[in-house]
Amino acid sequence: MEAGKGIDQSALRDIVRQLLKAESVKLWLPPYTLADGFSAGAYSPDMVGRYAEASGSAQEAIVAMLESLRQHAIAKLTSRRAGLEPARVLEVGEQLVFHVRHESGESSEISVTIDLKRSGRELGEAVARAASLDPRSFRMVHSGAVVDDDK
Repeated sequence: MEAGKGIDQSALRDIVRQLLKAESVKLWLPPYTLADGFSAGAYSPDMVGRYAEASGSAQEAIVAMLESLRQHAIAKLTSRRAGLEPARVLEVGEQLVFHVRHESGESSEISVTIDLKRSGRELGEAVARAASLDPRSFRMVHSGAVVDDDK
């Protein structure tokens, strides 16, 4: 099949993800990602051939999909390492204590004193200042729901 013909991108993505999972392939590790953690490595011709046959797609389409999935995985890992996972409120009162995960993987607590009638956006900005983070780089979760910026 020619690249771009046959199976749609969403279906191809699903098939390739299933194959990667079945083979325990981790695209963010060598040989698929180079030691710098970002640059593309190599996909074995054997793997590309198997995936092309299983999906009925061209090998070029498989390589493009693998690279798309690899880049997505790298972006996801990078955001996790940067401490962008949701902070959770541990204690509620006039002084709020938040659990923050740092780039190193370690966790810490920060305290923020704020009027509880302030908006979620103002609370997020206070937490960002205390944790030295960009306020757009994380979400706050309370009782399983993301804290609304306007409430």
